[in-house]
Amino acid sequence: MISRDNARSLLGQVDERRAPFSRAAAEAIRVPTLLLGDDRRQPQFGAILDALERHMPQARRETIPMAARGLNHDNPEAFNRAVLGFLAAA
Repeated sequence: MISRDNARSLLGQVDERRAPFSRAAAEAIRVPTLLLGDDRRQPQFGAILDALERHMPQARRETIPMAARGLNHDNPEAFNRAVLGFLAAA
């Protein structure tokens, strides 16, 4: 399981003092960017993607149906279609 495999990485994040990602930082991303979301997660994650999409000039957003955190595992066909479509258009 992905969560269990990555649990040790959380220890390094306990005292992390990273500044929040800013609107200016999103606006500064000027390359084609694929934003991937799902249809089974909590609404705040969609809100984050909404904000990124609004402020990243070259963002393309795809929603992977029947997926949650592990988009590529939950629905590999839709995930692959989204990524390959994005790469083909770039």
